Amino acid sequence: MKKLMTISAVAISLSCFAQERIILTSDEVNVTSTEAILVRTAETPDIVRVKFNVPMSNSVCEAYSTRFVLVTSGAQCGYNEYVSGYTTRTICLRTNPQNGKCLRIETQRIPVIQRHPRTCQVPETYCSSYGTITNYETDEVKIKFKKLPELGGTEEDTFMVKARQKSYNGQNVIYEISSIQTVVPYTVKSKGLFGFDSYVIEVK
Repeated sequence: MKKLMTISAVAISLSCFAQERIILTSDEVNVTSTEAILVRTAETPDIVRVKFNVPMSNSVCEAYSTRFVLVTSGAQCGYNEYVSGYTTRTICLRTNPQNGKCLRIETQRIPVIQRHPRTCQVPETYCSSYGTITNYETDEVKIKFKKLPELGGTEEDTFMVKARQKSYNGQNVIYEISSIQTVVPYTVKSKGLFGFDSYVIEVK
């Protein structure tokens, strides 16, 4: 059991060293991956904006095929026509050339034609094989250190920040921010509105 615990501790230690460690000395920071350890020092501004390079995965069609589907459409299949009844109209066959009055009229019986679209099979192209395409997009999160205690000398606060695509085929990025080692306990609150990612870190 002791050996397993030692191996586990080493694995965790190596995982931490693999993270990109960034000391916050300006109000804008660029991270080349999806996660980083952010270090707050005495020189860190109250508000920092951190940009991450986030992989966004979406489905893409890799092969197309054709199949026949049944549709009811006049444009594609034509129409069936039938007489549903009759109507009448009166027309003038001859007029007086002097005054334009009608001299002879005639009542015509006109059939009422109904048209109904036919049903037929038509070819349809569809995606028969899907794959995944991944593009890297830059996304930003704002972090506000609200009334945190002043740091002196070599004191520092460290935070783990992770960015990831919210859902497959989605356009939104979500963040996870947690304290690693701080001078006093902090809380992290999400304050983002209308698609803007913003967090406040304050004393518990």
